[in-house]
Amino acid sequence: MKQLSILFAAFAVVLLASCGKYEDGPGFSLRSKKARLTGTWVVESAIQGSTDITGDITNGGSVELTFDKDGLFTYAYDYVIFGVPASGSVTGTWDFSDDKTSIVVTNGSGNSDSSKILRLTSSELWLEESDGSGGTYEVHYASK
Repeated sequence: MKQLSILFAAFAVVLLASCGKYEDGPGFSLRSKKARLTGTWVVESAIQGSTDITGDITNGGSVELTFDKDGLFTYAYDYVIFGVPASGSVTGTWDFSDDKTSIVVTNGSGNSDSSKILRLTSSELWLEESDGSGGTYEVHYASK
């Protein structure tokens, strides 16, 4: 009986250690990746290297991402650029990459973009984005 308990404990440790797919976790979740991603997310912070670039992303306003369970997404923004109010949204489809380490979004014009998932919990979404010049930055979202 004691050997069975030790075997079960060893199996549980291996199972839990192998469940983490994202660099910053979580290590284990009972909710599927799709269920954790579905919902509305607001920008909490953005970092490039050691520099806080949150203001460059939000422009002093708000940016929201919404992913629905049917594979549709909305990127909505409401901020001021050079003193001119700007608001609007972009819609399209989303899916996970084949290995589920990235989110691939395709807008209505057919342009696709991929973001690496660093953390995905029911309340946090951390994405690594390309800055267009070979570098990357992180955007941390909180569930709304």
